[in-house]
Amino acid sequence: MRLVRYTLVCLSGLLMAAPVSAGQQTPPAQAPAMTPQIEPAGPVRALTIDEAVELALKNNLGLQIERLNPQIEDEAIASARAGYLPTLRATFGKSGATVEPQDFTEGTEIYSNSGLSSQFTFTQNSLPWANTQLSASWTSSRNTTERQGAAFNPNLGSRLNLSATQPLWRNLFINPVKNQIQQAVLSRQIADINLRERVVGTERSVRQAYWNLVGAIERLKVARQNLELSQTQLKNNRVRVEVGTMAPIDIIAAEAEVAGNEEAVILAEADIRTREDQLRMMIFDPNQPDFWTTRIEPTNEPLVQPLQVDADAAIKAALEARTDIVAQRRNLQINDLSLKLARNQTLPDVSLNAQISANGSGGTRFFFNQQFEEVQPRIERPFSDALSDSFGFAYPNWGVSVSYTYPLGKEAAEANLARARIQRRQLDAQMKQTEMSITQQVRQAARSVTSNFQRVQSTRVARELAEQRLNAQQKRFDVGLSTLFELTQAQRDVVVQRNSELNAIIAYNQSLVDFQLVQIAPLGGGF
Repeated sequence: MRLVRYTLVCLSGLLMAAPVSAGQQTPPAQAPAMTPQIEPAGPVRALTIDEAVELALKNNLGLQIERLNPQIEDEAIASARAGYLPTLRATFGKSGATVEPQDFTEGTEIYSNSGLSSQFTFTQNSLPWANTQLSASWTSSRNTTERQGAAFNPNLGSRLNLSATQPLWRNLFINPVKNQIQQAVLSRQIADINLRERVVGTERSVRQAYWNLVGAIERLKVARQNLELSQTQLKNNRVRVEVGTMAPIDIIAAEAEVAGNEEAVILAEADIRTREDQLRMMIFDPNQPDFWTTRIEPTNEPLVQPLQVDADAAIKAALEARTDIVAQRRNLQINDLSLKLARNQTLPDVSLNAQISANGSGGTRFFFNQQFEEVQPRIERPFSDALSDSFGFAYPNWGVSVSYTYPLGKEAAEANLARARIQRRQLDAQMKQTEMSITQQVRQAARSVTSNFQRVQSTRVARELAEQRLNAQQKRFDVGLSTLFELTQAQRDVVVQRNSELNAIIAYNQSLVDFQLVQIAPLGGGF
């Protein structure tokens, strides 16, 4: 096949070199001059791979969004803890009524009532240690009436009411508010884990992009070396044609080789710009004015030192602390809390209720005889006396009761309990699946490190042998023992082997990144 291709090139050269008219020939075609590529104007930023990662962690918009999730979960914790906070309620009102007498004590005339009132209520829905509900309220009032026979007119009233409810079965040992707080705290930890996973994914993406740019730059060097080699060969061929030791047709083949290598240089330069843009979008602030014009100059060299891979230790470390397995454990804890609460809600609701209240009255006190005639003197009681009566429990009113509530038929709590149990089995299966996935990913990453290092060794030997063959072919060609086709093919083999070695080195460095980070978080999850 190589001979056929070389023959076609020669035939095309003969057609191009055919005489235009009798006795007249066109000179051999000249190699087209490469159009210099216009480099974008802008500053050059030399970066190590660690500096690139640091810039990405600072400027990446995805990370900026992810960093808000823990703050959101902090507010969720504060919202859950609000269940322990007491509430204070104040109510102010004015009232009036027109009343038709219902018995002889009210007289025979229609009369009216009016009043002012205020009420302050303190409520504690749950105490952390016993889940007790407390309530205290104080009401003050001033009422006037036109009714005959009123004991106080105006009537200054004060009422104090205290009540408490203590669960005896449901919610006795499981506090729903505390349960909600614990779940919110676990959700906050999951948000931190997800942020860590996003950071690791971003770091991996940046490191991979960095090595891709390094590889593109090195491939451009290889392409330029091959172009220089083919240009030198073309120059030598022209000298040989001038001295008559080589046919003019060989210049055409050399020019074709130069043109092909020029194309390879152009493509390599374009690939550098592409790789550079990919890395640029990961690490630079898009608001900076020279975002698109800054050139990136990697300063790290690819590593080729062997790494002793301990797959078993890496698997153990990943199963203990990798972000996805830790997040799964937190989800299991959240489910266990939900399961306990659901089981608690299926219990009968038995509660102890206690209440005590006291009233006090003040104002103008009227006294009446048996004929409902006013008896002098009147007594003026200030509002302070009403307060003293109510807060001193001068006239107490108390009560204690036990309430029992149990629904008939299957209630929603039982359905919630069944669902929580099913979800627990589902999470157990997901945990096993995650463990298997982690083991497989770490094994694959370790295998890639080993195989890529072996690729580096193999391609290095192949590249050295190709270079030795090229040197031998060059010497044979110089003394006329080898053809131009064989020399050109040896040059191409050197290029192929150099690129293969370079690709293997870049792949080895990328596999080192994956092996390190796969023990911390799943691969991916970055850009």
